[in-house]
Amino acid sequence: MARSHSRLQATYYSGDRRSPIDCATNSVVASCPRHPIWSLVLRRVENNGLHMLVVCRTGPDMLRPVLRQYAEENPGDVTLIGYPHAITTFIMPKVSMRALSWMRRENCILDFNDSGRRGTAAALGIKTWPAAALRNLRRLVRK
Repeated sequence: MARSHSRLQATYYSGDRRSPIDCATNSVVASCPRHPIWSLVLRRVENNGLHMLVVCRTGPDMLRPVLRQYAEENPGDVTLIGYPHAITTFIMPKVSMRALSWMRRENCILDFNDSGRRGTAAALGIKTWPAAALRNLRRLVRK
C-alpha cells in the first residue's frame, strides 16, 4: 500500500471474472485522513434501512456502488489490490493463511473474511449496525 500514490486503497476478491471494482471488499480499506469517500459511505449507511440484508446494508454490496462512482469521478485516486498482494477468502483454513503470510511476508494482506466462516446467518442476517461502528465512521468524516 505504501507504494501507491492513490489516496484510497481497497482489496478485492481475485479470481472472479467480474471487474475488480465489482469484487471490492469492505474489509480492508485504507485512505488518507478525511478522504471524501467516507462522507459518501456514511450517508449510504445511514440511509440504508434495517430491513436490508447486512451484506447490502453495511457490507461490500453497500460499498461497491459508492466506490465505483467515486473512482469514475476521480480517476487515479483509487487503487484496488488483489492477488498476489492481497488474499481474501473464507475457504482456506486460518493455519494455511498464516503459513502463506510467512512465505509472502513482504507483500501480503490476508483477509480471513470471518462473516463467511460463520455461515449464512452471520453474512445475511438482519442485525442493527453497532452504534460504536457508526460513531467511528462519523469520526472519519469529521477528521
